[in-house]
Amino acid sequence: MGRLGHTGLHDLQIFHLHLKDTMDLLKHDIASEFPQFKDKIHTLKSNNAHFAKLFEQYDSLNHAIAKFEGGNGTITDEALEIEKKKRLKLKDEISQMLHP
Repeated sequence: MGRLGHTGLHDLQIFHLHLKDTMDLLKHDIASEFPQFKDKIHTLKSNNAHFAKLFEQYDSLNHAIAKFEGGNGTITDEALEIEKKKRLKLKDEISQMLHP
């Protein structure tokens, strides 16, 4: 196998940063936020339409935020903060449903 040149090494470093951003996204998914409720999350997603809707909204918003934070798309800092606050509000609602 050949050695990585300067450009190849730079591309590898960029890939590593992108992978780190993706890993950061995974830290914010509901399963990672509430691992102790894995089974309950699955049950609620299947049996509670309101929970399923909140879960989908959270997941969609989480992916959008990660996309912007990864530099894929343009958004102002203020708009990004608004999106993060929406995500937090959804997480709070989900948390309340998980902690009766």
